[in-house]
Amino acid sequence: MGDNMKELPGLGELVVVKIDKIFSYGLRVSLLEYEGVSGFVHISQVSSSWVKNIRNFVKENQIKIAKVVNLRENQIDLSFAKVSPQQEKRLLKAWRENKRALKLLEIFARENKIREEELLSQLDSFFRDYESYYEALKNLSLEPEEERKIPEPIREKFVLFIRKNIVVPKRKLTKKIRLFYPTGYGVEKIRELLLNLKKKFKLDVVYEGSNKFSFVIETAKPKEGDKKLSAALEFLKKEAPNTARLEILK
Repeated sequence: MGDNMKELPGLGELVVVKIDKIFSYGLRVSLLEYEGVSGFVHISQVSSSWVKNIRNFVKENQIKIAKVVNLRENQIDLSFAKVSPQQEKRLLKAWRENKRALKLLEIFARENKIREEELLSQLDSFFRDYESYYEALKNLSLEPEEERKIPEPIREKFVLFIRKNIVVPKRKLTKKIRLFYPTGYGVEKIRELLLNLKKKFKLDVVYEGSNKFSFVIETAKPKEGDKKLSAALEFLKKEAPNTARLEILK
């Protein structure tokens, strides 16, 4: 499957590189998203700390994220020092995921005797709504309504293939509360209220003693899970008696 190669990076851009050669004064690297393009990292840009021996910080064939700090006629100057650990972790994860997505598309094309270019062309309108191939395929794995964006001739096989090969792990999200309700309101009424909440928002309600409850959701879509938990709390505030008191615990 095509690697979605670009021509040249822009100044200040963060790029994925592979270390090809280590010298005493710097590094020669390949820019993996730019076919045939190489760059240079001076020893002063290898780390934000003092570097005496470059090989204590990097090794050949290592994949890293670098920032473009200068564009010269015959050379692209790069920096590792100007990339934060958080940026490197996030971008390397995205690069590896996208590389895996491209490999899956290649395998599907081969198994179904479709030219790779033809498959990409058929899926172009689907991918156009996403920042990366992986994000598109992950969403297809999670959202049934995305199926209609896949062309009819390959839809069934393609959706099954993606859902088999991209399984998004679920995360457990929890909100803890303490609910004080008025004397005489009745345990049964509280139980009924929480049961309605459980059914409405499809979550678990766990009683932990001393008027404490946990609302628990397992989901592969954390943002939607957080919204659902917040909506459940609003529902509880609205449906509980006016004399009840609700505390959200950390």
